[in-house]
Amino acid sequence: MSGVQAFSGEKITRPVSHSMGNSASGGFEDTDGKTSSSLRQERREAYEACIAALRAELALERRPAVLPQRHTTASDDARPRIVLRKRPLFEHEARRDFDVLTADGGDDVWGDGPAAALWVTRPFLALDHDMSATLHPEPFVESHAFYADAVFDERRSTAELYDAAVRPLVAGAVLRGGVATVLCFGQTGSGKTHTTRGLLDELRGDLPLDVLGWRVSAVEVAGAAVSVAACGVSCRR
Repeated sequence: MSGVQAFSGEKITRPVSHSMGNSASGGFEDTDGKTSSSLRQERREAYEACIAALRAELALERRPAVLPQRHTTASDDARPRIVLRKRPLFEHEARRDFDVLTADGGDDVWGDGPAAALWVTRPFLALDHDMSATLHPEPFVESHAFYADAVFDERRSTAELYDAAVRPLVAGAVLRGGVATVLCFGQTGSGKTHTTRGLLDELRGDLPLDVLGWRVSAVEVAGAAVSVAACGVSCRR
């Protein structure tokens, strides 16, 4: 498959400056038997400062890695497009964790030009790699870029996602007698059902009533269980 390859990205590593942390913590002292998870939470401000620095660079287009180019030809029009959607943290998640996902790039799903990326930042302490380093565990972050055709951050609506990614499929499938598939893939709680329901709501107002022979179905697959979430058919009465 030509064009962009999903989940093939760059990795950068950033040290966390002591000055970025909470001054009241007294630096990165003895771990005192604490787990690496609790230590990462204690250094939350320092890690969040690193993520903010990455986002500032991306906003100024000083990317740590150049986005790859997509090269779509006429024979490549049918290749799958990969679109990543980031949902916001829920309130209970934000209380115990912090946002490590950063959208980079545009929403041009069907065009040529640069790909988009979703940066995933992982906070580490030195003891994550060397369990003997129990004194003064030095913090750092690793940010990985995962490339796709388009990325929608938490500020973008389902309607915007539909307009950019799904409406062209509907036009091709219904008006030209083709077949189109939208596959929502992700772990439990990532927003698949929410997105699918929103796309179906948009689709209801987009299907032409004067065109016969189209069929719409939405199927949910959870392990070995398969259920039909929605189904619609156009026919003569």
